[in-house]
Amino acid sequence: MKKSLLVLLLLSGCKGGYKAPDVALNNEFLSQEATLDEKKFNPFFWEALEDPTLNQLVKLVEEKNYNLLSAYEKIKELRAQYRFQNSKFFPQFSGAGDINRIKETQTLTYSRFLGQTLQTTYALGFDTIWELDFFGVQQQVKRSAFFTMMSQVEQVAYTKLSLVSELVLQYSNLRTFQNLIDLYKKELKVLKEIEDLTSIQFTAGLQDQTTTLTDLARVQDKQALLDRTQADVDRVIFLVTQLTGQFPDKEYDKLTKYVPLKSDIPLIYADIPSKIVLSRPDVCVARFNLFSAQANLKKAYRDFFPQFNITSNYGVLSNFANLLFKKQSINWNIMPGFNVTLIDFGALVAEKNVAKSKEKQALYAYENSLIGAFAEIETALFGVQASDRQIESLQEELLSLQEKTADIYEQFRIGLISKTNYLESYLEELLIEESLVNAINDRMGFTISFYKALGIRL
Repeated sequence: MKKSLLVLLLLSGCKGGYKAPDVALNNEFLSQEATLDEKKFNPFFWEALEDPTLNQLVKLVEEKNYNLLSAYEKIKELRAQYRFQNSKFFPQFSGAGDINRIKETQTLTYSRFLGQTLQTTYALGFDTIWELDFFGVQQQVKRSAFFTMMSQVEQVAYTKLSLVSELVLQYSNLRTFQNLIDLYKKELKVLKEIEDLTSIQFTAGLQDQTTTLTDLARVQDKQALLDRTQADVDRVIFLVTQLTGQFPDKEYDKLTKYVPLKSDIPLIYADIPSKIVLSRPDVCVARFNLFSAQANLKKAYRDFFPQFNITSNYGVLSNFANLLFKKQSINWNIMPGFNVTLIDFGALVAEKNVAKSKEKQALYAYENSLIGAFAEIETALFGVQASDRQIESLQEELLSLQEKTADIYEQFRIGLISKTNYLESYLEELLIEESLVNAINDRMGFTISFYKALGIRL
């Protein structure tokens, strides 16, 4: 696994201007191209639910979620920072002008050829400074700024995917809670009816008090569960409206009306290459952060070399304002120079060590993101498969109970068994249906996690 991660480290699966060197891939580990067949794979996975309300909510997330809007602004900030670093490769021009009134000291040697003791100088011109990046210091700063900008671009993609996935998950939870509320009400009605029959039998001396108290406790527990689920509905609605950047009152009425999900999100196992995780936005974030840290480390090493620059000035200079724009007043100079640090008491070494440590941290973060990506996919797939088995089992059990309840009802109708027996059988059927609803919602959650784990770009 370690060798595989080191191979993956050199790949460039993300969008951007960086091209990694050609590297021989581990064919056992990565055997397919990191592409998806769009005819078989729809990145807008929630559209399979055919729910107009959900589609509208996703659009609101993309347009009005404040975390996403803030992330877009961060891209603009880093893009401007990159342009600022890029501008340093060119000469910097500035205009300058001043009037200088000065009195020369008379305690030094004075000559009348040097002018008056009290002088006024008028100056107007252009200044230029150009730092010559012979050792690539500014080039590495520019590269670091570029990769930081690209990291934020990928972070926005990951934020968008995370927000949409969270919205779809909470919307599924909402519809599940509303479905459960209907089931809880049916169960509560049955439990109350059973409790009433038990109370009548207890009054008639045909039933013991323990059974009566047990039935009463079941009613109270189910009522408490119903109340909690109704509170969960409000909580999820508030969360959904927060994700969409809306106040709850704007979407509340639309969401409180129960609309069952028409279908499930299909899960496509085939034709998904393992190498697709290299293009996951969060993996790309870690990779670009690593590239940025590597550029900063190179810059720290190159800070030990001399820095060269050229400064120049062109303009007019005169002691008399009326002669300022005469040809004789033209003044210019050009001065190449360099500076090199000789003694800094370990400052440059410390900066190099800091950059080296950050580069290692970025490398570890990148390797960890790859491990986490594969783990998330495996966990989601395992969850989906386990949920599928559970759903199939519950569906078979529910079908069996429905047939059993129908038979018991016929026996009750002709007076062969008591109504309590029929109600208990019907209640058992409702409880299995409740478990089935929860299992279907669990599968939905694992399916959403699977699409998120693939790192699809919306």
